[in-house]
Amino acid sequence: MRTISLLQNSLQRIATRWNSLFLLLGISLFAFGAIYIVALEPMQAVHDTFHDLRHAAGFPCH
Repeated sequence: MRTISLLQNSLQRIATRWNSLFLLLGISLFAFGAIYIVALEPMQAVHDTFHDLRHAAGFPCH
């Protein structure tokens, strides 16, 4: 019975790590997508701000 409990604990820790990794990946993709899309907006102040953020993140210039 102890072996099953240890296995369940191990699987739960692995699942928690994967959930955290997928959450971080999803947030990162959303943030980079938002920076990319908003940088294409015509409002000059917003465009300039996000254009600079794109350069800081390593995105190429248009």
